[in-house]
Amino acid sequence: MEEDNPLPAHLLEKKTFILSETNRLLEEEELYWHKRSNNRWLLEGELNTEFFHRMANGKKRKNTIFSIQKDGVEIEDLDMILDLAINYYKDLFGHSGRSDIKLRQGCWTDEEKISQTESENLYKHFDMEEVKQAVFGMEKNTAPGPDHLPVEFFQICWDVIKQDLMDMFEEFYESKLDLSRLNYGTITLIPKIKEANQIQQYRPICLLNVVFKFFSKTLMLRLESVMERIINKG
Repeated sequence: MEEDNPLPAHLLEKKTFILSETNRLLEEEELYWHKRSNNRWLLEGELNTEFFHRMANGKKRKNTIFSIQKDGVEIEDLDMILDLAINYYKDLFGHSGRSDIKLRQGCWTDEEKISQTESENLYKHFDMEEVKQAVFGMEKNTAPGPDHLPVEFFQICWDVIKQDLMDMFEEFYESKLDLSRLNYGTITLIPKIKEANQIQQYRPICLLNVVFKFFSKTLMLRLESVMERIINKG
């Protein structure tokens, strides 16, 4: 009916309800299967059973790159595959040439500039409430970084570790924190297509330590209040 003529109000409302209800049912189904898979893992995952070995072997096969093609040549040696991936992404994400782009005078009007009060709020010491907001505002059920500590650990153990986190933020504020100890991650290649056999057919994702994300998340929350004005829409 909608292809022929615009839907009347009551049918448009019915269509909106059906779409909303469909999305709700799909989300419930996804949650059901996610919980069921976790329950089966809790019951059978640690046992020396066929299920355990099937899961372990299947995951290993899925996450392993056995060969890569380059210029029509099949590379199967692990060290050569690693070198190929490292050199490819170094060239792709390495340092770019010096840019001659400069901002013109008057790029921001007086109304768009940050006031003295806003500047002081951006540079003030970190308080526990804003750090807590960053920690509990992060998405759950995500892959952890090299330290293997997911965000759920920090949320559940907040009362125990909150002071340690605040001590880190104080060191960060005073430029005494060695961020290089936290700002590193594990690069994982995710195939864009089935049977990927070229390095261009993989998408790299970097799994950072969650602790490092707390700093960027907290700073982002501070910038939100002035972000619309300091980013020139033109």
